[in-house]
Amino acid sequence: RAAGRRAASHAALPTSAASTRAASKAARALSTQRGGVQRLLAAIRRTPWWHYDATPHDAVAAKADPSGAFHGEVARNRALFEELMAQGNAHNEALRAYDAAPLAGAPVDGTEVVAPRAGAADATLMFVHGGGFVVGSPGAYRGAVASLLARVPGVRAVVPRYALAPERELPAAVADVAATYEWLAAQGPVAVAADSAGCYLALRALERSAIPPAGVLCWSPFLRHHPRLDGPVSYTHLTLPTKA
Repeated sequence: RAAGRRAASHAALPTSAASTRAASKAARALSTQRGGVQRLLAAIRRTPWWHYDATPHDAVAAKADPSGAFHGEVARNRALFEELMAQGNAHNEALRAYDAAPLAGAPVDGTEVVAPRAGAADATLMFVHGGGFVVGSPGAYRGAVASLLARVPGVRAVVPRYALAPERELPAAVADVAATYEWLAAQGPVAVAADSAGCYLALRALERSAIPPAGVLCWSPFLRHHPRLDGPVSYTHLTLPTKA
């Protein structure tokens, strides 16, 4: 019996060692991702998306950064963000039930529609992605959008592409989101969802519109972009505090 127990113990060692190596590899990957996210957030905080002077932003950026190093950093961090989101999308079970494709006729090129592969979608949600006004894209958020849609069958999501800082200033991003909303609302009822910086853009776009949305869902909302130049974000009779 003792010999049998020793044999069983020795047989289990390779599996245990393999599990330990796998856990160690996963921990290193998670640590690397966390480091990447921290660098990304630091870069977002340094990006001057709040500029509102009369000088064209490209000229301001060129004067402040004649070597172009700053814009190179922005490009690298956008690529990092896309890579991190792609890793999440690759493991997103909900995304397997949806197709994502460019939306024909949308007022802003690069806008995507995420729709169920099986069955018709009889309702529309406009989802405005976050990213600190600097990073992010409709493609990066496919998994997040699919996870949301999986809770409400029969709904398609339109994810507008909008202008990013620092190449463009914030009003351009609001205008892109507003144009997409107006285009969709002219076709029928639209609910609006957004996260982080996307909440600011979505609510500013709704302020401009005479067509009320079917509903609004915002989480982790970023509601003010400049402490002096930007007042409370309001929508019809709802006023949201600037420090929310």
